[in-house]
This record gives sequence, structure tokens and C-alpha cells, in this order.
Amino acid sequence: MFVLTPGRSLVSSVNFSLKPFTDETSKVVLLIPKGRDITDFKQVWEALEKS
Repeated sequence: MFVLTPGRSLVSSVNFSLKPFTDETSKVVLLIPKGRDITDFKQVWEALEKS
């Protein structure tokens, strides 16, 4: 679902990673994706750097 929020940018900063899941022989059989929206954190960090 895509929701437009007044005052918010359409561009977000996302921290993304892939975690390998291995079998008993250490062969990668699955990659587990993980993403977290860090837009607010990044905006606060940039404001602190400017101050």
C-alpha cells in the first residue's frame, strides 16, 4: 500500500541487509531480506550536524 503524507518526502532512506540461511553443509539455501526505514533518524542526524 502506498500512502502520500502531506509534508513528507517521497524519498526514504532504508537500511537493507541480507542474512544467509545455510544447511548442514554450510551451503546457502535461502537469503532472508531485512529492511528498515531510517528516514527520520537520518533527518535528525543531519539537523544535529548542522547545529
